[in-house]
This record gives sequence, structure tokens and C-alpha cells, in this order.
Amino acid sequence: MDRMDGTDRMDGMDPMDYPEIGDWARKLGEGVDSVDFLTRHGRLSHWLVVAHVLWPEFVEVDGCVLWSRVYEPANLREWQARLPGRPAAVERTLNQLMLWQVIDCRDTPEDNAALAALAAVIARSWRAALAERFPDKRFDVEAVATEDGPVVTFSTRR
Repeated sequence: MDRMDGTDRMDGMDPMDYPEIGDWARKLGEGVDSVDFLTRHGRLSHWLVVAHVLWPEFVEVDGCVLWSRVYEPANLREWQARLPGRPAAVERTLNQLMLWQVIDCRDTPEDNAALAALAAVIARSWRAALAERFPDKRFDVEAVATEDGPVVTFSTRR
């Protein structure tokens, strides 16, 4: 797994460089951009879900900080038994967003670049959300390149 570091601009990717967005905007003419694309194709429900992914809810349970979506008591106990005394390893294992599992995409250079850029943005958002929610804790938040695609994960720095 390779760590993917982001820059100030969606890991260097302009959404207008993604063919579906750029081609649509060019057909409509000058002054149309990626926000116009989302305005045309996205609904309020999409915006709400994206906001929830970018700024998720967290729970603190048994010395672990977990993304609320992945917290399930029996599963946490199972991983704590597998990784005794290693709460950061438990967190890294459970707190994973595997982008290829939640985003319909193809194995193309454009989609792979877009997924990597998105993973970097999600990691930065999670870092900020965790810092706000847990100001006395420090976290390692990573967007990691895997054979299957990018994974965003986090753990408490101990």
C-alpha cells in the first residue's frame, strides 16, 4: 500500500479534466464549470450524502475512535481479540473507506486519477473533522493506494 499525499487542489486534479464533466461543460459553452455540472445532475440527497462522507460522525468506544458507519460492537470485540493491546491497529482495520466499493467506476486512467484525488480530499476532510471532534487527540489519517484502489483510513496516534 502506498500513501497518497494531496495538495491544495484535489490532489492536482481539476474536475473539469474528468471527461464526463469537461465534455458536458464544453457542449454548453464558456463559463460553465463543475459546480454547474453538479447543479444539473445532483440532487439535494446527493449533496447531503457527500457532506456526510466528507464530515462523518465518530464514536469513541473501548479506547478506540471509530467512524460511526463501521462501528458494530461484536465486530469491534472480534478485532480487539485478534489484535490485543493494539487499538491503533484495530482502528486502522475498521476505519476504512474503500472507494472502489462505494463508487461506480471503471479501471481507466481517468477514473483511477479521479479516485486518488477524491481519496486525498476525503482524508483531509476526515483529518479536520477528527481534529474538531477530538481536540485533545492526534490522528494518522491516510489515503492509501492499494492494488484494488484507494482506501481512506485513520487511527489515533498513541
